[in-house]
Amino acid sequence: MPNPLTAAAALAAAAASNSGSQCPDPNAIQEGARFHSDVVCDRQQFNAFKDTMGRAARYQALKAQGTIMNVPNEKTSYCPTDPGAFTQQHAQQNIQTGLDTMWIVENKSSHAVVISYLDAEGNEKSARNPQLAPMQDESTQLQPGQWMALHTYQGHSFQAREILPDGSAGPVLMQHRVGLIPIGSNIPPELLVNCPLEDLEPVREDATRDPMYARTPPAQGRPCHTLDVAFRNVAGCPLHGYYVSPAADDCQETFKFHLGRETTNLPDFMWDWASATKFEGTFVGHAFQFRLAHAPGAWSQLVQLAPTQIMDCPDQQAAVAIGVGGEAEAIAIPRGETLFHQMGSS
Repeated sequence: MPNPLTAAAALAAAAASNSGSQCPDPNAIQEGARFHSDVVCDRQQFNAFKDTMGRAARYQALKAQGTIMNVPNEKTSYCPTDPGAFTQQHAQQNIQTGLDTMWIVENKSSHAVVISYLDAEGNEKSARNPQLAPMQDESTQLQPGQWMALHTYQGHSFQAREILPDGSAGPVLMQHRVGLIPIGSNIPPELLVNCPLEDLEPVREDATRDPMYARTPPAQGRPCHTLDVAFRNVAGCPLHGYYVSPAADDCQETFKFHLGRETTNLPDFMWDWASATKFEGTFVGHAFQFRLAHAPGAWSQLVQLAPTQIMDCPDQQAAVAIGVGGEAEAIAIPRGETLFHQMGSS
């Protein structure tokens, strides 16, 4: 059955609603290019390594098991007063591992730091080689201003420790779990009242999807550290995701994917119209605007991608947690406000 709201009408409504909404920072887009330039990695080698991470097999397993919703949302904790709580929770949850991804982390602190991977028991290992202890692997140490890109999987956790003047590992400055980006937790309840009962896929008379809502096919031979970002609809109301490019007077939005509300019994969590999860290849600095599918101008959330940043903790008693659900407070993004989402996944 074709959607009563035609593709042309829906996209026109979204375009009309752009006026007054916040656009992405164009400087962040230019700045992001440094993480993906051919001078920072061998592109052929990067793509060849990605091919060894078993994405196709893991994708098929997640589909067959129906466990994509068990892959956690992203969570970052800055200056934790109790770092052991994060590692203990990580060890006790038996977290579902998702698809392979890239995590980009940048040291914005005034100290050298070491990045460690937390194994299933919460033990610290080298972020690049789990056979080594963190301080045994110099390749995981970052001086102020340096950054690194790590191949990993959704559900994996890491932490950054300050390196003390005597060369030993000091306090934890940041803890990060790679996962899906939750969208729509801050939608006002009154806007959800009129959420449509059906989330119909816009199709033509021949039952194929309307091309105005087509997905972009995955690219081959992608640039260094391409991010395969995963978004999750936590609103319970269908959302549209648009790629946003800054223009002279306003920003331009291009439809990229639909976030449905179905979380179970899905043939394909990555491509089905009704799926609450969608995955997109993108880059640091790029931005996505999310809108209610049935009322594009009523609410928006702008997500602009950035590396996870390690910062100084002058007061270790003041912890800042960013997360979702019961694990930490939900990220509150008022309408039109930009979330400089500090992550880097592929």
